[in-house]
Amino acid sequence: MTNNEIFKAFFSQQLIEINYSDFAFDFALTILSTLLISFLFNKFSKTLSNRQNFSKIFILLGVTTMMVISIIKSSIALSLGLVGALSIIRFRAAIKDPEELVYIFLVMGIGLGFGSGNRVLTLLFVISVSLVIVLKSLLFNKVIHEAPLFLFLTFKGEVKSSELISLLNKYTSFIELNRYQVDNDVTYFIFNLKLKNIQQIEGIKNEIQSIDNSVEITFTENKGLFT
Repeated sequence: MTNNEIFKAFFSQQLIEINYSDFAFDFALTILSTLLISFLFNKFSKTLSNRQNFSKIFILLGVTTMMVISIIKSSIALSLGLVGALSIIRFRAAIKDPEELVYIFLVMGIGLGFGSGNRVLTLLFVISVSLVIVLKSLLFNKVIHEAPLFLFLTFKGEVKSSELISLLNKYTSFIELNRYQVDNDVTYFIFNLKLKNIQQIEGIKNEIQSIDNSVEITFTENKGLFT
C-alpha cells in the first residue's frame, strides 16, 4: 500500500458505533452533575453577576459537550472537522469574572469526561470538586447572606461623602461610591453596597435622616446588571 493510499484510508469516513444505553446513562449523569455544579455556583459563588441566569446554561453546555465528544471520539475526520468549525465560529460572550470562566471550564470538563467514556473518573472528579467548593466556602469564606443593593440619596444642600461612607460602613460588608454630584444646592449620591443583613435597611434610613430629615432615600435591588 502506497503512502497516498494509507493517508486516504486514515482519513476516510469511519462507521461510528454508539451504544445507546451507555449514551443515555452518560447523558443522565451529565445532567445530574451539571445540576449539582449549578446549585453550588448559586450557593457559594461570590461573583456579582446574576448567578441564577448564568447557571442556566450549565446543563445545556454540559450535554452539548458530551454529545459532541461522543460522536467525534471514534472518527479522526470528524475531530478535524470540529477544529475547522470552531475556527469559524466566533464567541462574543463577555466573561466579567474569572470565577465564571472557571465554572464554564468545569462544566465542559464534565461533558468531556462522560462523552469520552471515563465515567468513574468523571464521577470522582465531580464529587471531589464539589467537596472542595463546599469546604473552601465553609472554612475560608464564611458564607454571609449579603444583600446587594443600590442606594440613591438626594439631599437639599451639600453633604460630605466621607460622612456618609463612615455611616454606611457600620452596616455593610462592601461599599462603593458610583456617583457624587452637586447641582443647584442639591447633592446626589449613588452607592453600590452589600448589607450584612437586609433588615438593617431601617437603621440606615434612620441614621441618614438624622443628617437631613428631608433626604430622599431609594433602595433598589442590584441584579448584577451594573458592576
